[in-house]
Amino acid sequence: MHLLNRRGFLHQADTIDYDPLACDPDYLGGSPIMRRLGLYQPVLDSGAFRLLRTDGVYEVYERRR
Repeated sequence: MHLLNRRGFLHQADTIDYDPLACDPDYLGGSPIMRRLGLYQPVLDSGAFRLLRTDGVYEVYERRR
């Protein structure tokens, strides 16, 4: 978590070793803080998920299978 904070709030280019696909999820949830930290951005950019629903500031992405 401290690496996320350093990257998100101190704008440091820390590499985060995290694979959101490791658990083979069907859905990902997006919040303002997750968007700011960019944790899922590489996976979302890959096209593996599509935006399913937006509810206020939250987003739900569905896996494309």
